[in-house]
Amino acid sequence: MRIGQASASPHLHYQPALDGIRAVAVVSVLLYHADVAIAGGGFLGVDLFFALSGYLVTTLLLREHANHGGIAVPAFWARRLRRLLPALLLVLVAVAAYAALAVEASSLPSLRGDLLASLFYVQNWHLIFSDQSYFAAFADPSPLRHVWSLAIEEQWYLLWPLALSGMLRLTGGRSDVWTPVVALAAVGSAVLMAVWFDPIGDPSRVYYGTDTRAQTLLAGAALALLLHNREVSPSIRRSAGILGVQGLVAVLVVVAFAADDDEWLYRGGFLAVALAGCLLVAGSVLDPQRWVGRLLSSEPLPTIGRLSYGLYLWHWPVYVAVDADRLGTDGPALLAARLVLTAAVSVASYELVELPIRMGRLRKPPWSRVRPVVLTCGAIVVTAVLALAGTVGGDDDEVGAVVDRGEQGDLRVLLVGSSVGRELGKDLPSGLDGVALTNAAIAGCGIVPGTSIIPKGDTWASRRLANTIATRPGACEPLREEEWGRALREGAPDVVAIEWGSYEVFDLIVDGETLPWGSEAWDRHAIDALRATGERLGAGDTPVALLTVHCFEGGPVPQRDDPARIVHLNELAAEAVEGTDMTLVDLNGAVCPGGRHVAELDGVPLYRDSIHFTPEGAAAVWRWLVPELRTLAGR
Repeated sequence: MRIGQASASPHLHYQPALDGIRAVAVVSVLLYHADVAIAGGGFLGVDLFFALSGYLVTTLLLREHANHGGIAVPAFWARRLRRLLPALLLVLVAVAAYAALAVEASSLPSLRGDLLASLFYVQNWHLIFSDQSYFAAFADPSPLRHVWSLAIEEQWYLLWPLALSGMLRLTGGRSDVWTPVVALAAVGSAVLMAVWFDPIGDPSRVYYGTDTRAQTLLAGAALALLLHNREVSPSIRRSAGILGVQGLVAVLVVVAFAADDDEWLYRGGFLAVALAGCLLVAGSVLDPQRWVGRLLSSEPLPTIGRLSYGLYLWHWPVYVAVDADRLGTDGPALLAARLVLTAAVSVASYELVELPIRMGRLRKPPWSRVRPVVLTCGAIVVTAVLALAGTVGGDDDEVGAVVDRGEQGDLRVLLVGSSVGRELGKDLPSGLDGVALTNAAIAGCGIVPGTSIIPKGDTWASRRLANTIATRPGACEPLREEEWGRALREGAPDVVAIEWGSYEVFDLIVDGETLPWGSEAWDRHAIDALRATGERLGAGDTPVALLTVHCFEGGPVPQRDDPARIVHLNELAAEAVEGTDMTLVDLNGAVCPGGRHVAELDGVPLYRDSIHFTPEGAAAVWRWLVPELRTLAGR
C-alpha cells in the first residue's frame, strides 16, 4: 500500500493519534509556563507542534497537487485564516479589554505593539526588534508573548505553499527529488541558529527567528515528502512503530530534563528534537493500531489535541491575569485554577467560534454568509481601535512603575529600588490617608550600577534568572536615569525611600572589570553608588531614607540566602550615610527579628516568595514605614 497516495479528496482522514501528539505538545507548554519542575523543557512542545504542522501542511499540499495538477494557494490561505484567525481575534479583544482594566500605564505602549504585531502575525519579529526576551525572569510579561510561535506558523503557511508549488512545477510534479533538498534546508536553518547563538547573551533572537526556527517545520515537510505516494511494507510499518516509541521517549525526556538555556539545544538540539517528533509522527501514521499509535489515540489525548489551538491561545493570557497575587494562593491551587479556566475558555471558543466557522454552520440561512466576514472585520476594527486609541496606550504620563499617585496628600513619597520595591509599592494601604506614592522602582535593576554575575545553579529558576541578567548589560543605567528624572519632575516628592540589596549580593562587572563581591573595590563602588543615588534623588534638600536590606531565604540563588552578606551590605549602608543628608531606616530590624528570616510577623504572612512581600506583608511594612518617612519630612 502507498502512503500519501492521491485520493478523491485532498483532505487527510482523521487520525486521532495526531491529535494525541498535539495533546503532548500543548500540555508540555502549559506546564512549562506554569513553572512546573517536571516540565523544565516544556517549551519544546512548540517544536513538536512545528514538526507536526510541517508534515500535515506539506501532505495536504502534495495531495492537492496530485489530484488537481496544482496548488490553489489563495484557497489554502483562506482555509488557514478561517481556521486560525477567529479564535485569535477573540484573544486579542480579550487582552485589549484586560489592558484597559488591569495593566499598568508603563506597560501599555509595549502591549499596544504586541496587539498589532499579533494581529498581523509578525509578533516574533516584533519581540526581536523590541528586545523582549522570551526568558525574562522579571518585569511584567506580555499576555501576548506566546503568539510568536503562531506568527512563525502563519509565515510558514504564507511562504511554503508558494515554494512547494514552484518546486513541483520545476520537476514536473515529482516530489521525491525534493526530500534531500528540504532536509538540507532544515540542517541549514539549524546551522544558522548555531552560528548566531551567543552562549553568554540572550538566545531570544535565534529562539524567535523564523529563519532559525524553520528547521523544525522543514523537518516535518521532509518527512511528508519522504512518505508521499510511497510503497510501505508491513515490516517497515512495524519498524516505524518501534521508532515512534523511541521518538516519544526522547520527547518526554527532553521535556522533563532540558533547560531553556542549555547550549546543546542551540547547537543542533532543536533539530534533534524535531527528528524525534518526526519519528513520533511517522510511527503514529504508519502503525496507528499499535505502539504509539494506539497509546496516542487513547482518550483523553485526542480530545485535548482537538482543543490544543485554543488551549495554547488562551493559556498565557489566563496565566498572566490569574497570578498568585490576584488569586491569593500559589502552588497546586494556582495551577489548578489556571488550567480549569483555560480549559473552560478554550472549550467555549472551540464550540461557539472555531467549530461552527470551520464546519460552515454559519452559512445558513443565506444572510448568515456575511456574518463571519462581519464578525471578523468587526473584531479586527475593535482590536485596532483599542490598540491605537486611548484604551491601550494613551500617553504614558506616569513613571514606569507608578502604582498609586494617591490624592493630593500632605506627604508625597518617591520609592526607588528593584522588583522588591516595585511589588512593595503596589500595596500601599488605603487607610494611610494623605500619602501620595510615586513608585519608580524598576524590576530587575538594583541601585548599584553594573552587571550582576549570577551563577547558573542546578534549578530551573536560578538558570532563568542568571540568563536574564546576562542579557541586560548596561540596560539599567538609562532606565534609572529616565524613570527617576521623570519621577522627580512630576512627583515633587517630600521624601525619598531607597530599597536595595536583592541584586547587590553578587559579583559585578563594571566598565569591563569584574569586582568580586565583598572586595575592597566592590565595597567602595557600592558606597559611592549609594551616596550618588542619595545626592541625585535628594537634590533640593529633599530628605532621603536608605532602607536596610531585609533578610532573604529559600530563593533560587544561595547568595541571597547568606545572612553574612546581608549583614555586610547593611554595614556598607551605615557607612554610606555617614557625612551625608541620607538617613538609615532599619527595614531589616522591622521584618527580620534578631536578623532571622520569618515567614510571619504578628500573624501577618510576610513573603509570597523568597524576597517579595505579600500584599498583607507590604501593607504592614507601609504602616511601619510611613511614620518614619513623615518624621524625616518634618510632617
